[in-house]
Amino acid sequence: MKQMIAAYERFSAGAVLAIQRVPREAVSRYGIIRGKRIADGVYDVQDMVEKPKPAEAPSDLAIIGRYLLPPSIFPALLATKPGAGGEIQLTDAIRSLIGTERIIGFEFEGVRYDAGRSSASRWRTWPSR
Repeated sequence: MKQMIAAYERFSAGAVLAIQRVPREAVSRYGIIRGKRIADGVYDVQDMVEKPKPAEAPSDLAIIGRYLLPPSIFPALLATKPGAGGEIQLTDAIRSLIGTERIIGFEFEGVRYDAGRSSASRWRTWPSR
């Protein structure tokens, strides 16, 4: 979280999303960003899509469930209609903020546990810088 706060301050972001590269065949399990690299491991988020098919994913940069979000996310969630899986998707609400808030993706470094998978897989990320 300290890394994300530092990126928030350095890049005057409205929101920071932790991201991680995932294998192309795994993109359908995540929200995926399309971003412009602005520094090592930091991207200006230009668009995002929730659980795309591998052939339709804009990148392999997955949103991994750690966020710094602005207060404007609450009205955005209220206005968001159900998306993938018939659920209101946080990714869709964040996407609606693009253009009014600067949203950056920050490549997470460290170990994370994916509690959304039945095996509670452990993912290790290596520094990309």
